[in-house]
Amino acid sequence: GSGENLETLAVLLGVDEADRGEFSQLLQDNFATIFPSSDTTSDQAVDAIVALLERNERLSKYVA
Repeated sequence: GSGENLETLAVLLGVDEADRGEFSQLLQDNFATIFPSSDTTSDQAVDAIVALLERNERLSKYVA
C-alpha cells in the first residue's frame, strides 16, 4: 500500500510529521523483524516496534 497503516500508527504514537518518513522507513525496512512469522501476535509486533524505536536516536523519544 501507500503507507496508510504506518501513517495511522505514527499518529497514534504521536510521531511528529517531520519524523514520519524515517518512522515509516524504519518499520518497512524491518518488517521481517517485526513479523518474523505468520504466527506473530500483535503484542510481539508491538514489542518489536518499540525495541526498534528505542534503538533509533531520532525516534526513541516516542517510546521514552
